[in-house]
Amino acid sequence: MTTVDVAAARRLGGTVRSMALQESYELTLQSVARTALTVVPGCEHASVSLRHANDRIRTPAATDGVALLLDARQYQLDEGPCLDAVRNEPVVVTGDLGDDEAEGGRGRWSQWSRSAREAGVRSVLSVRVGIPGTVLGSLNLYADPPRAYDRDAVALARLFADHAATAMALSNELVGLRSALATRHTIGLAQGVLMQRYSLDVDAAFAVLQRHSQDTNTKLRDLATAVVEGRDVI
Repeated sequence: MTTVDVAAARRLGGTVRSMALQESYELTLQSVARTALTVVPGCEHASVSLRHANDRIRTPAATDGVALLLDARQYQLDEGPCLDAVRNEPVVVTGDLGDDEAEGGRGRWSQWSRSAREAGVRSVLSVRVGIPGTVLGSLNLYADPPRAYDRDAVALARLFADHAATAMALSNELVGLRSALATRHTIGLAQGVLMQRYSLDVDAAFAVLQRHSQDTNTKLRDLATAVVEGRDVI
């Protein structure tokens, strides 16, 4: 590892935990975008793009309207650095976006580069975010001056993207665990209501819930919530 890598690894050691332990997956993504501003030198606007079904890519988190605008413009034009990072190259970095226009519209993203220039942005660094075997999306880092990202900045961005991917995966698992625990708690409360109402034991109360769920094609969690709320469903 280079000196930059070692120092960055130490500094980023606590970011996975802080990003992952947000109350929702959406808040974790917002934390990733905000943290990028403080981690990668030169970054002034940041966003997280996620890949969905059918290769659809959208931006659920951004630090400001500039990042949102430039991401949306890429999706509209079907060209740009974040799309390339997700689909083609793991790291996409520019020198000066004005060079695309200087080539008479023959640059790699001539239309999008014009939009970026109009928004005051001259540099972009997009890094693929993923876990083994799965591309989650990309981390998109925008800067107003040209040539804002040197080799060290790119190395830091790649390292941070790895941390972000870990945080996102952990957050997804934690959200699922919280949801499962909440569902289990609600079902337990509903069992208690039925036990008191019909003089049932624990197993019989659960059997009533399960049977009614199947008979009415209602999710067990939703049925339990209705029972706890006092609705006349059983």
